[in-house]
Amino acid sequence: MRSRVGSITQRLTALDLALQAHSALWLPRPFREPELPWQHTHPALHAWLLALNAAQVQAFENDHRALCNALAAFVPTTAELPTLVDVPTLDQAASAPTLPTGFEWGIGGRKWQQVVAFGNAIGAAGSDLDGRSSQNMGALEYVDWCAGKAHLSRYLAQTTGACAQALERNAQLVAAGTALAAQQRLPVTLQVQDVLNPDVHRHLTTNSHVVALHACGRLHVRLLRLAAELAVARLSVAPCCHYLCDADDTALSRFSRSSVLQFTPEDLHLAVQETVTSSRSEQHMRERESAWRLGFDALQRRLRGTDTYLHTPSAPRALLRSDFATFVAWAATRKGIALPAAIALDEFAAIGRQRHAAVTRLALLRHAFRRPLECLLVYDRAHYLEEHGYTVWVGQFCARNVTPRNLLIDAVRA
Repeated sequence: MRSRVGSITQRLTALDLALQAHSALWLPRPFREPELPWQHTHPALHAWLLALNAAQVQAFENDHRALCNALAAFVPTTAELPTLVDVPTLDQAASAPTLPTGFEWGIGGRKWQQVVAFGNAIGAAGSDLDGRSSQNMGALEYVDWCAGKAHLSRYLAQTTGACAQALERNAQLVAAGTALAAQQRLPVTLQVQDVLNPDVHRHLTTNSHVVALHACGRLHVRLLRLAAELAVARLSVAPCCHYLCDADDTALSRFSRSSVLQFTPEDLHLAVQETVTSSRSEQHMRERESAWRLGFDALQRRLRGTDTYLHTPSAPRALLRSDFATFVAWAATRKGIALPAAIALDEFAAIGRQRHAAVTRLALLRHAFRRPLECLLVYDRAHYLEEHGYTVWVGQFCARNVTPRNLLIDAVRA
């Protein structure tokens, strides 16, 4: 049975109030603003963050409660944040279903763990929400939203015996997934389908159980809106990349749309900046890109004679294996900035490294609000479904080290 820690409305209200109260601390972005408004109102906090060593920074990044407790010496109310993000975890069976030998071959280890955890979390047919019998779930057909090679569909078909159709816009992934389903003799049908196209509704009925593991931004928004419109029987959704949405979709529920706290898609980047599952080489590459981008930012401010941030796109991975001069030439070309024939790039490379070190420390304050923001967005989506006649549960389907995006919305049409 699933437990709740406060209703969805109560959770959403508490998160909304907390993020409102601290908006002056977490909305300013150190990466873009060399001087932050709050450093003048909280000088001791600013000095403490800058004095942290690399080991302390990493420890706080990995322990949200410890970070909030430390920040409470300067902002006492941050001590309350861990309670707001104490989302219940779904009780799962002690032993995973038995699968044919090699079923998981060809699936990345962490991806496979996510599939298994998600599949087990939504449970077998006939599961209930909040202890209230919903309906005969065994009669439903799975619809896998943005399915890739349909690893989740095949796992669900194998462990429950139910049929599934998997929707994926990439024809090569559909072909690969179709071959796997045929090889394993599973009732999974993959179809080439862009879920943002108007004709996607033909795949959804009142007999559908739609599953979406890490559907990004407008992809899961599209699903929730269609489900509400078509009275889909059940939804099991793990949202991801909330910032990849239209400006009108940062809030869905009537509650959030009436809140004083209104976001731009850019504001929502914070909710998905946690990267506990990346390798050390990937982390090193991100650190290099950050330092180079900050070095270029200092350069472009001087060349353009304006002390404002200029957005530059993410650099190609191959470019990050080169050097700072090559990166600067690429970024300047992309932004239409003429570089002087003689320029002291070493100076700006050093500025970039210094700013990266400072940003890494100052960003810890924002990161205390990272999980609260993600929870607010997920509870907003859950509340939207409640407003449209669903009984909804929100919980964690796996541990954070499997994926930081571990929040599940499970909704049954009431």
